[in-house]
Amino acid sequence: MSGNKNSDYTAGLAIVFVLAAFFAIGVWIFLAVVTAFLSLIALAACFHPLRIGGEVISRKDGYFFLLRGVIGWFAFPFIVISVAPMFDIGIEHDWIVYIMMTGYMIGSTGIEYLLFKMSEGAEQETAAPVQTYSPPPSRSLSSPPNQPEPFRYASWDDEEETRR
Repeated sequence: MSGNKNSDYTAGLAIVFVLAAFFAIGVWIFLAVVTAFLSLIALAACFHPLRIGGEVISRKDGYFFLLRGVIGWFAFPFIVISVAPMFDIGIEHDWIVYIMMTGYMIGSTGIEYLLFKMSEGAEQETAAPVQTYSPPPSRSLSSPPNQPEPFRYASWDDEEETRR
């Protein structure tokens, strides 16, 4: 019998990493499709305002969505290429397109999501009732408050006096 059980552990770990990579690729593709759909809606809103459900997407909103995506398209690869040497990571030339697409997704959909969450939090803060502090009524100095009886030490015959 061999005492080398390391290959089973390594094979299991490799399967976990492969499944995690497939999951990450699936999430990336899903976000890319959502971003493409939202970009088409924003592009249509650039020409005339759209009403979807109870929400109105104005021209300004469409322009800013697309503008944030374009800024992310250029800024994210710059950041990745600048930071990669610090962590000793080599970037293949084939990856640059995917990095740029990720930058567009972060710039447009990611920032739009953050803005939505910030406005949702602001609405909750304004919706909460404001409690005002009212100080207790002041007592007039002319009539002193009822003062309790002054403190008296007990004596040894107190119990006998109360029994009588």
